Amino acid sequence: MKLKIKKTKGFTLVEVVVVLVILAILAAIAVPALTGYIGDAKKRSADTQARNVYQAAQAAYVDYYADNKSSVKDTSNRRFYAWNGGSGWGPATDPGTMNEFTKNVCRYLGDDVTGFIAIWVDDKGKITKTCWSETHHQSPEAAEKDKDAGFYKPR
Repeated sequence: MKLKIKKTKGFTLVEVVVVLVILAILAAIAVPALTGYIGDAKKRSADTQARNVYQAAQAAYVDYYADNKSSVKDTSNRRFYAWNGGSGWGPATDPGTMNEFTKNVCRYLGDDVTGFIAIWVDDKGKITKTCWSETHHQSPEAAEKDKDAGFYKPR
């Protein structure tokens, strides 16, 4: 007597559903974790850009002092900011409000850097904080409220 052996090919519907449920559980765990890593990387990148702004501001400060024989503290404003949306640096708000110090900072950064920059100077002329953000802000105070903005404070 010959035995008939039934050959089955493929998976049953139950097996496929179990695999899909397991994949869904893994995705539910992995996606929020990866989103957190992406957010952290963006914040670190913004902080690095803010440090680059600080270094450009330091170099511009030396140029400003050499050219004007006066400190940045002697200017009427202690907050300097600018915006580059991709077509070159310019004032973040009113046209023509960029002073020589801010123009020098932008020159050191170059046109490859885009975004909003802000520089805070204390009454002694020391640069106390810098900021970089992808978002266009109307003032440094507005940038401080941006959770995605990067900041650098020298020690």
